Amino acid sequence: LLASALERWHTNVTAARSSRRVMDKIVRRWTQKAVVTSFDQWHGNAVEQKEQKRVLSGVVMRVMNRSLYGALDTWRSACEEAGRFRALAQKVVSRWTSQLLASALERWHTNVTE
Repeated sequence: LLASALERWHTNVTAARSSRRVMDKIVRRWTQKAVVTSFDQWHGNAVEQKEQKRVLSGVVMRVMNRSLYGALDTWRSACEEAGRFRALAQKVVSRWTSQLLASALERWHTNVTE
């Protein structure tokens, strides 16, 4: 009776140990699968964020380039307008100078001929 009880106890302990090993393997696989899944999700998110950063950097650069182009175009327009005003002012001054010179020459000629 005692030998049979010990034999059943030994069989039960061996079966429990075997079940424990099987359960440990299952838990390890689930844990490893969860870790791999988590890592894959993290990696996918990291790749997606890197791509978003690259795209957004391009968008920001285009916006900055547009702003810079607008400022440069405004400056160029102002320079062209200033050049037109300068040319117009030179024509006006030249015309006044020519009129003053002609008037002075006419007065001199009048004084000389009298």
